[in-house]
Amino acid sequence: MTEPTLSLALSHHRAGRLAEALGIYQALLAENPVDPVTLGYCGLALLQGGSVDAAITILGQSVSLAPDRVEARLHYATALATGGSDDAAVQAFRQVLILEPSLGMALFNAAQVHDRRGDTPCACSLLLWGSVVRPGDIATWDLLGAVERKAGRLQASEEALLRALSLDPERALTRFHLGLLRADQGRKGEAEAAFRAALTSDPKMVEAATNLANLIRVDGRRGEARDILKAAIGEDRTYARAWSALAAVESDDEQPIAALEAADAALALDPRNHEAHGNRAQALDRLARRDEAIAAGRAAIDLSPDDSVLHNNLATYLLAAGRLEQGWDAYRWREKAPGLQPNTGLPDRRWTAWEPPGKRLLLVAEQGLGDEIMFATCLPDVMPFLANGRLDAVVVECDRRLIPLYERSFPGVTAVARLHSRDRTPAPADYSRYCARFDIDCWCLVGDLPRIFRQSVDAFPQGPSPFVAKTERVAQWRNHREQSNAERRIGIAWRSKAGRERGEGMYPDIRDLIPLLEIHGVELVSLQYDDPAPDLRRFEDATDHHVIQPPGLDTMNDLEGVIALAATLDAVVTARTSVMYLAGVAGVPCHVPSRGLPWHALGTGQLPWFPSVTLHERQAGQDWAASMREIAIALGA
Repeated sequence: MTEPTLSLALSHHRAGRLAEALGIYQALLAENPVDPVTLGYCGLALLQGGSVDAAITILGQSVSLAPDRVEARLHYATALATGGSDDAAVQAFRQVLILEPSLGMALFNAAQVHDRRGDTPCACSLLLWGSVVRPGDIATWDLLGAVERKAGRLQASEEALLRALSLDPERALTRFHLGLLRADQGRKGEAEAAFRAALTSDPKMVEAATNLANLIRVDGRRGEARDILKAAIGEDRTYARAWSALAAVESDDEQPIAALEAADAALALDPRNHEAHGNRAQALDRLARRDEAIAAGRAAIDLSPDDSVLHNNLATYLLAAGRLEQGWDAYRWREKAPGLQPNTGLPDRRWTAWEPPGKRLLLVAEQGLGDEIMFATCLPDVMPFLANGRLDAVVVECDRRLIPLYERSFPGVTAVARLHSRDRTPAPADYSRYCARFDIDCWCLVGDLPRIFRQSVDAFPQGPSPFVAKTERVAQWRNHREQSNAERRIGIAWRSKAGRERGEGMYPDIRDLIPLLEIHGVELVSLQYDDPAPDLRRFEDATDHHVIQPPGLDTMNDLEGVIALAATLDAVVTARTSVMYLAGVAGVPCHVPSRGLPWHALGTGQLPWFPSVTLHERQAGQDWAASMREIAIALGA
C-alpha cells in the first residue's frame, strides 16, 4: 500500500480528485495536527468541495500557526467571503495585502467583497491596482467596468468593459455588464444586442435573460418578454428576479392574477426582494385590493427606502383608496424620479399657502397634458390669495396650447409656455428668465396644489367646470351641428398616442366602439388626435357608418377648438386619454371605460376633478365591446 505523503495528496488535489486528496490530508493531520502547510491545503480542498464552515476552521488554524504564509491567508479570506462573513473577510484580505500588496487574486477577491458591501470606492481602488498588476486578467477588467457603472462613472465603465472584450470577445459576463451599461446610457438597442450576445455565449445565463425581458417589456413587447422569462425560469426555477420580472409582464398585460402568482413565487424564493414586493403591490392594485396593495408597497419600501418609484407607486395606491392626506405626502417623491434632474433658476422659497412669505408666485408645470389640466382645477383655490393681497402675482407655466384658456378662465393669472419637455426623462429647465421677468420670489409645483387644497374628496368643488371655452369657437361648432339631422352627437377617442405600445390592456380597438351605434339617432364625431384615418376606414368598412372628422380642426394642436367642439356635443366616450380631460374642461358628460379605477378617481367612481366625467370600471375578463355596450345603455341606447 502506498504510504500517504503530501506530494501524493497534492497530485490528487491538482487533478481535481478532492476526495482522495482530503483522505490523505486528514491521515497526515492525524499524525501531525499542527502542520500549517497540510492544514492549509486541507482547508483549500474543503473550500473547493463546498464545506465552507469546516474550511474556515482548518484555514484559521493554519493562519494561526504560520501567520506569514500568504497562500493560507488568501484561502482563509476567500473562505470567509464565501461564507458571507464579509467584515471578517475584509480584515483577512487586508492582512494578505500587507504581506503581498501586488497579489492579483487577493486584490480581485477583496474587491468583490467591497462591491458586495456597497463600498464602491474601495472596490474601484483595488481593481485599478489589480489592472496594473495583471493587465491581461479579463475578470479584473470586467468587474472594474461593473463597479464603475454602479458608481455612475459610465465612461470609465465603458473603457474597462471594452478592454475586457478585447481580451475575450465572447465572454458572456462582460457582454452582460455591457448590456447594463448601455441601458444606463439610454442606448436601448445596443443594450438589447449586448444581452442577446451574452445569451448566445451562455444560453443558461438567467440574469441576462431577465434584464433583456425587462428591457423589451418597457417597449411593449410583452409576449416576447414573457417567452424569454419562461425559458429562463425553465433553466433555473430558483432565480427570484425572473419570477418578479414575469410578474411585471403579466401586470402590464392585464393579467393581475398571473402577476400575483409570479410575484408570490419570487417572494417564496427571496422574501427580501423589493422588486417582487413592488410587483406584487402593482398586481394587488390592479385587482382593486387596495389595503393589500398598500401593505405590499410599504414592504417594498422597507427593503429599499430610497426607491422613488416605490414611493410614488405607494402614493397612487393610497390616493386610489381615498386616503388623500397620506397619498399626497407620498406623492412628493415624484420629484426624485430616476433620471429626473432638478430645475434651476428658481428662488429658494417654496410656496405652501400656510407659510405666506413670498408675494410673486410661479407655478411650475409637470408631467403630461392631462395632468396639467387636472391640477389646474386647483387654480381657483389660489386666486383668492390675489384678491386679498397675500399674493401680488401668480404666473402659471403650461402647455403653450393652453395659455389663452388659462388666462380667460382665471382672470389675474398670467400663463407662460412651459420650458421643459413632457417625455419620460425631461431635461431640467432654467427658470431664470421667467423669474427675472416677473420678479418671482416663490414657487410651487402645480402637482403640489392638491396637497395644499384638496386633503379630502369633500374639498373638491361640485359645481361646473372652472374653465371658460372661447365663445366664438363654441358658436362656430354649434352652427356646424345645426347642419346635421342627427339627434345625438357623441365624440369618440380610443387610444393615446404615447401609449399605443401598451395595447389592448389600456386601449380598445376602434371596432370595439360599434355598440355605441345602438344609441338611437346617433352621429359619432372623431376627437382622436393622431392620424385617425386608417382606424376610421376600418370602422366604416365594418359598419357603413360615417364618423365625422371635424372640418378644419387640428385635434392635436388646436385644444381650444377641441374644447369648443366638445361643449356642443351631447356626450364624449373616450379611453383614458387627454380627451377625457378636455371633455371635463368643456363640462360635457364624458364616459370612460377603464381597466380598474385610476388613482385620479381618489376612491370614487368619478373624477372629482371633473364632475362631468364618469368612469366605467371594466371587470376582470370583460372585453371592450361589452364595456361600450354598458356605456351605450347609460347614454340611452
